[in-house]
Amino acid sequence: MTSVYIAVGIVVVLILMVCYAFMIQTVTKKREQQQRLTSALETRVKNFRYLLSGFPEGFLPRDLHLLVYRHLVDSAQQLTSLCPKQPKYVQELELFSREMSDLQRKPPTNRRVRLDSTKQNKEVKHYLSELNKFVHRLHQRGKLDKAEFEAYSAEIRQLVLHIAVDSYNAHAGAAETADKPRMALHYYTLARNLLSKEKLSQNYKRQINDLNRQIIRLEAIVGTTAEAMQTNEAEGVKDKAWDGFESDDSWKKKALYD
Repeated sequence: MTSVYIAVGIVVVLILMVCYAFMIQTVTKKREQQQRLTSALETRVKNFRYLLSGFPEGFLPRDLHLLVYRHLVDSAQQLTSLCPKQPKYVQELELFSREMSDLQRKPPTNRRVRLDSTKQNKEVKHYLSELNKFVHRLHQRGKLDKAEFEAYSAEIRQLVLHIAVDSYNAHAGAAETADKPRMALHYYTLARNLLSKEKLSQNYKRQINDLNRQIIRLEAIVGTTAEAMQTNEAEGVKDKAWDGFESDDSWKKKALYD
């Protein structure tokens, strides 16, 4: 009889050990999953902040700015839900929510921020490329409908166009300062061609007219027409201006914003 009790005791102990081991494994697995999710959300918050920091004050249209902020706040909310006792996450959520509310209260403006240098042009274009990829991923995941996707994409295209035209105008101005009217004519022509090829060229009519005046003035100085100076580089200006935005499938790859 005693041996029976011993055997039953051993079985009970083994069952308890198995249950304990299973419980420990479950708790460990759950903790690891939470740590991975927390790390991923922290990275997402970091990258949204990095994206927003890359644009000069007032450069991004209000709708695009709010789009990024909504996802930043959403990521911060998920972090506070996972780790409600972590003061850092609570403080960040309060900060991002306040910043987004301030942005929502600001009236929309049509004032365009011009970039100061070629270096800044290049940096901002990089951030716009990242934003463009983010918008594509949101659309692919069904978080943006077709109309929203097209509206955001059009705003990004317009910003890239402005950067390219500003860059050509800056090069033209520098060429004139260096007493190189032929080079200035070349850059003003590139800027005009880029605007003229846009479907919404009527929206840029005043800007195109200003460029035409500059071109006519310089044609008189150099003794040739802008059309006669066009090269393969001029014909390919649209491709260069949109480099990184068209025929770019890099947004399909898993990214840090996912």
